[in-house]
Amino acid sequence: RPNGRLGLEYWGENSATYKSNYEIKGKDDPKAWAALINLTKVLNSTPPEKLEAALTPILDIDGVLRFLAIDAALANYDGYWVRASDYNIYLDPGGKFHILPHDINETFAGGGPGPDPLVGLNDPSKPLRSKLLALPALRAKYLQYMRDIATKWLDWKTLEPLVTKYQALISADVKADTRKIDSAAGFEAGAAAIRGFADRRRELILSYPQK
Repeated sequence: RPNGRLGLEYWGENSATYKSNYEIKGKDDPKAWAALINLTKVLNSTPPEKLEAALTPILDIDGVLRFLAIDAALANYDGYWVRASDYNIYLDPGGKFHILPHDINETFAGGGPGPDPLVGLNDPSKPLRSKLLALPALRAKYLQYMRDIATKWLDWKTLEPLVTKYQALISADVKADTRKIDSAAGFEAGAAAIRGFADRRRELILSYPQK
């Protein structure tokens, strides 16, 4: 929802509270809602020393760490680390949840170096960050994923061919568009803005302490 605060906080056992906030894409299955409520309860209420073991059967933890790394590394200013929104939660047939990006059009955003890699560690409204990244082993793995992204994908040698390819793909349509928000010249200059972001972001992430 636009106001966010859907970071998997535990709101009690009444499914109506969750239904008024989360949107289920499949059949309105009471078992699915019960599983979601249980996930939020385990995530928010389990002691740190028992959390990873308790979550492993019901949450793809490694997938979550990768999701969190992409979300923050690419500075998704409409994502989980900002508003705890604009992502999907998938419950697989085996009963395990997976966290997936959704609507990430506000990545590569902002004029500065972007968020601190460990942003949100003290924010209870974002327990995927504050609870999971409080565990040293998971935090180390997350930071390594951040460094992997910065090392390869924020390197302009890797990124430039992709930017050039996709810019060329839609250039004619941008010029023909009579309702575009920005000018065609601004679109053509966008590659330089992306490079500036990537260089700043890469430098910050690779210089960050391995905590």
